[in-house]
Amino acid sequence: MILVLIFLSLSLIGTVVAAMQPVYSDWLLLTGPVAIAAALILIRHLLWRGSHQESGELIIVDGSNVMYWQNNSPGWAPLLNIFPGLKAGDFRFGPLPHR
Repeated sequence: MILVLIFLSLSLIGTVVAAMQPVYSDWLLLTGPVAIAAALILIRHLLWRGSHQESGELIIVDGSNVMYWQNNSPGWAPLLNIFPGLKAGDFRFGPLPHR
């Protein structure tokens, strides 16, 4: 979140400088969209944090392994079947992008 605040601050400063100095007007193409994106991310974070007070222990499930539980062939059914058990056990879970 600190990085978003840094981007927002620097891009707002750059936008003001670019708007005041015609020499730097091309920088508006960079600083304007970055300021808007950083502000949207900051607003989304503040709204999400205020409305989602989650309890429970965080758990990470490797979906690629779970998908092969039945017959050693990939399928969505085993992955979808574990979610009710996690909810009943008061675990927090969510998507984790594979890199």
